[in-house]
Amino acid sequence: MNEIKIEKAGVNIIADNRGLSEEQWRANRMRGIGGSDAGAILRMNPYSSPFMVAMEKLGLAPPKEETDAMKHGRRMEPILRNEIVQILKEEGAECVAYESPYLYQSAEHPIMLANIDGILDFEKPAVVSGVKLEGLVLLECKAVSNGGAWRNGEVPDSYYCQVQHYMAILRLSYAIIVVLIGNRIAYRVVPRNNEFIEKMIVAEEAFWANYIAKRELPEPSGIDNEDDYISALYPADQATDAVVRLPDEMEQLGLRYLEINGLIKELEEEKNKIKDKFIMAIGFAKIGIAGSIEAPISRYTRSQFHKDLFEKDYPGVYENYTETLFIKSLKIRRRG
Repeated sequence: MNEIKIEKAGVNIIADNRGLSEEQWRANRMRGIGGSDAGAILRMNPYSSPFMVAMEKLGLAPPKEETDAMKHGRRMEPILRNEIVQILKEEGAECVAYESPYLYQSAEHPIMLANIDGILDFEKPAVVSGVKLEGLVLLECKAVSNGGAWRNGEVPDSYYCQVQHYMAILRLSYAIIVVLIGNRIAYRVVPRNNEFIEKMIVAEEAFWANYIAKRELPEPSGIDNEDDYISALYPADQATDAVVRLPDEMEQLGLRYLEINGLIKELEEEKNKIKDKFIMAIGFAKIGIAGSIEAPISRYTRSQFHKDLFEKDYPGVYENYTETLFIKSLKIRRRG
């Protein structure tokens, strides 16, 4: 694979990633905000949040192991770089793909960092998806199992933030995101959005100044992925039997929590009643139609593991395949 180093005014190169250990690479990521952090800071990533990013940058986050999906995505990068060249060539647009294994930094906004998947060089102007491309274009590679977020030419918000972040640092005008969805490859052309970038830079610099520079944490956003991060702040082996007096305003929060719980219960009951009415109205049919509403019904069997029967037939075996997990739960209730 060819290699390119982007050298232009306003763009700093602070590391060659190929010569770094995993520990050094992670340490460099802590020096600023990367493309995958941008969507979380802007609250446009359903799987991450400002709270989680701040914990990572402050070295407080739980260890993060590389998942099979992450490994698969990394291994697919060189393949997708080659594939997008062939796909575009078949569509009449010729370009050269380059790897760019460097950590880039914005000279104007030093907290902004970029580790990119590649660069496409359109030496001759070409029209791709109705857009005229010429010169260097950012390339971002993704591998996903579910293509729902990519329907109708769409780009998931977090990836949109990521490429806008990179284009801001590298001073590029266009990005192409190539995505492997199952066994199908698609791509999207994303133009630089200067208005969005200006707002993104303000948000990123405010995040850094208000939290990372002060070594403080923003409030959690309430997403499920934050649970492990919060648990990492208060390890189980340090827990005590102490009773702590909370600030007075926590009482109102607790009362609101109980009110929400009651509303959820009422809504769940109402939802189940409606569901049951539909099931009874549909009867043995497969789909029920009511004006603008379509209600297909699925019928299936499910296998269930009976732990007690297994232990009776194979005593002592079950424990060999279990592990003890620390589960932290909170129950809020009225006193007295």
